[in-house]
Amino acid sequence: MMQATDAGVAMAILSISEAARTWRMGRTTIQRAIREGKLSAAIQPNGSKGIDTSEMVRAFGEPCIDAGNDPVRDAGINPGGANQIHVDTEDVSQLDTAKTVAALQVQIDLLKTQLNDAHDRELWFRRQLDDVQRLLPAPAANPPSPRPAPVGKVRAWILLAALAAALAFAGWHFRAVIVSALAS
Repeated sequence: MMQATDAGVAMAILSISEAARTWRMGRTTIQRAIREGKLSAAIQPNGSKGIDTSEMVRAFGEPCIDAGNDPVRDAGINPGGANQIHVDTEDVSQLDTAKTVAALQVQIDLLKTQLNDAHDRELWFRRQLDDVQRLLPAPAANPPSPRPAPVGKVRAWILLAALAAALAFAGWHFRAVIVSALAS
């Protein structure tokens, strides 16, 4: 859709869907850019939101246009603004359908290849895991039991030795007090 400006220069205003097809991105990406203020929207004469092509170039760079699949030409838009190209929509839809089917078949083949590669990779990792597990030593049948605490006479002798050591230390430390108490 072309719109005349105040200066008399015609500027192309594309719908959000047309802009998304031309720049090969999602409509939501364009709508998000408008919401975030990265892209300015224009109002088309029919009242719907549109995007000026210069805004799209400013925000996202030049459009992705293949030689065989020119969205501007396919949409019947003449960038020069003079003569519009009328394309038989039935022929275009059949061509688009054939191209779409071919592209989807290529994508299916690619996904099958990727799935087979992932399956092979999983089998390889499983073999590696099995090899590592075989190299690990077998767990012990009966873990060693903890040593029982000393009971009976051994514990009493240990406590007696600790008491004697404490008294000897205390006696040596307080020897002046003990000597003066014994001298009196």
